[in-house]
Amino acid sequence: MAVYDENILKNPFYLALEKHRPDLCSRVAELHGIILVPCCGSLPTGSFTAAQFDEYVLQPAEQGYKTLDGKEVSIDNNQVRLGEGFPNPTSVPILFEETFYNDKEQAYSILCITRPFNSDHSPEELSSVSALYCLKNIEEVREFLGRHAEKLDKFVATFCQSFKEQERKGLRHHIDSVNTLYTKCLQWLLRDSRLRLLARQEIQMTLLKQAVEMYIHHGIHDLLFSYVGTLEASRDAAFNKTTRSLQDLQQKELGVKSEFSINIPRAKRELSQLNICTSPLQKLLCIRKVILTIMQSTRRRDTAVSIEAMCADDLLLVILYLLIKTEIPNWMANLSYIKNFRFRNSSKDDLSYCLTSFEAAVEYISQGNLTQITLGSGDRLSFRQKVDLLSPECYAYRSTV
Repeated sequence: MAVYDENILKNPFYLALEKHRPDLCSRVAELHGIILVPCCGSLPTGSFTAAQFDEYVLQPAEQGYKTLDGKEVSIDNNQVRLGEGFPNPTSVPILFEETFYNDKEQAYSILCITRPFNSDHSPEELSSVSALYCLKNIEEVREFLGRHAEKLDKFVATFCQSFKEQERKGLRHHIDSVNTLYTKCLQWLLRDSRLRLLARQEIQMTLLKQAVEMYIHHGIHDLLFSYVGTLEASRDAAFNKTTRSLQDLQQKELGVKSEFSINIPRAKRELSQLNICTSPLQKLLCIRKVILTIMQSTRRRDTAVSIEAMCADDLLLVILYLLIKTEIPNWMANLSYIKNFRFRNSSKDDLSYCLTSFEAAVEYISQGNLTQITLGSGDRLSFRQKVDLLSPECYAYRSTV
């Protein structure tokens, strides 16, 4: 099963909808309806007209849904089925679903679909959409691997037994042994002729690597994360002591803007799931979802704010606040686990950028700079000015991604 993901806030169709028809985001929530958004790679070049969006907004009907311009639609088995009113009734696959909120904090659903209704793309063209494909949880991984998971279980069991016997060896040894396990599992899977043929497609090979990574990490997580936690225990204790001393710090003192603070409660709920995640990739996806949750407040503007732009500016302030207010007792262990045991690293993707942003915020708090700021809060310097004066090197991460 290929699982597709993209940032809806950067999708040109969704941005055009917000710009030309901002009323629809309010109406769809009141109607308990759905907005359909074609994925980025399927969109034609050129602009969108205001009238185009009516057939992509669904409202409940007696049987299924109706578009705002009166066409019939049903949703079944992960497919949007086009009915009466469409010139060419057909089915369009659903890639994923996300929940958004209007100005009144009313929820509505967005379904990302494989193509526009009037698209002339062939299935082959749609399969080559260049965007982020990812398996999001262990259930999707098991579904993707199918019967092959049983063999991986044997490799994982052998590793766990060996790990217990060699636990006292250094971190470098365990990084190498986990990489060896990953390579062994991937090579074994590629002996299967069907998987080998499938893996010739770049997207499917990416998914296969993700599946192996997440599956073996799920199997060895308890042993490995406990080991990393022991190594980072003293640093975590020091960090927790610092954050406890900052519990009275308010958003206003940090300079968090109101348009971002509205989503902080939801961001905290997302971040509280971090220690439930068992693989470095899952933890990164959790962090990314936190950032996207914060960014949802920007969707009402005519121009979108990218992850990169926010990380260099307002987002760092929100992350600092979340680190202080969200009860995660092992940040150092989590960051070490992600950095040392994520197999497929890229310094240029959104996931790495999100990780670097959290690393910078953790480092900033660890240096005690926020304590200095609160002690000196009586002067007229803004928080941003104090950051620049006390620790400008914490912004050096901008140039590393």
